[in-house]
Amino acid sequence: MKLWKIYSKIFKINCHFIKYEETVLNFEKTTKDLFEFLDLNWSNEVNNFFITARKREFINTPSYDQVTSPLYSKSLNRWKNYEKYFDSIRNTLDFWVNEFDYKN
Repeated sequence: MKLWKIYSKIFKINCHFIKYEETVLNFEKTTKDLFEFLDLNWSNEVNNFFITARKREFINTPSYDQVTSPLYSKSLNRWKNYEKYFDSIRNTLDFWVNEFDYKN
């Protein structure tokens, strides 16, 4: 992440950040913002990405089940189950939590 911060300043990288949580909770807005950034036309069909994936004859990925399923929220905040293991690196993590405007 430190390298990313350095390189993004040096090379003036034009990027668009997407938070997983925002995508799950507000898929349409998040994808519309992404399409706008990419200068692409957004379509309501984007909401049906998993149906489009199911129609493909072959998807060669270990996450086939996830690609062909609607978004789900059960993994949101799942990290909290392991929070006690982060104690030794809490300061480092907190820096990035703040840097990318994540809420605990």
